Amino acid sequence: YTLSLPDALPIYSPSAREPQICSTGERFGVAWTDRRANRDEVWFRIIDLNGASLGSDRRVGLNEGGEASEASVACLEHGFAVAWNEANGAELSVQLLQLDAQGDPVGKAVALPGILSALGVAGRELQLLRVQTDGDVSELWLERVAGGAEVTQRLAPFGGNSLFLPLVAQPGRSYLAWSQDERLQAARIDCP
Repeated sequence: YTLSLPDALPIYSPSAREPQICSTGERFGVAWTDRRANRDEVWFRIIDLNGASLGSDRRVGLNEGGEASEASVACLEHGFAVAWNEANGAELSVQLLQLDAQGDPVGKAVALPGILSALGVAGRELQLLRVQTDGDVSELWLERVAGGAEVTQRLAPFGGNSLFLPLVAQPGRSYLAWSQDERLQAARIDCP
């Protein structure tokens, strides 16, 4: 078995960093943080399985008064979802935007409190994991989006030293793990 990949993805910004990728099986969705306009922004592009661009770079996360960075991307049945962190001074939020199969926005970005931790898809359900802090208390929250309906679910207090948690999403349940108090914590989330 031989795996061949292009030498470089066709993204030509010298300031591109933090790439994330998902595959539909027929093409890739790539999201990254880019500083080409002298501030952090989130960009997106669709690429075929041979590495050729299917369209141009699209800026999806732009914050005129702050920074948009640390993007995550998920492939949906009929498009993509991109989430990222935004900072306006001391205020942090997570932005979530759904894109159609051509990479065009479907509606506007949804703002959620906290810091993005992971983005995944379980069956037809988009799942976004975030850490929300109120004073000295941090909590882990799961946003579940299916068919346009959104469910917010508080999972647990969170005192971990890692904010970007792996999320393995499957229909009906998801799994995640994090480090906390020098121990590895793991959880199963049932999603009826």
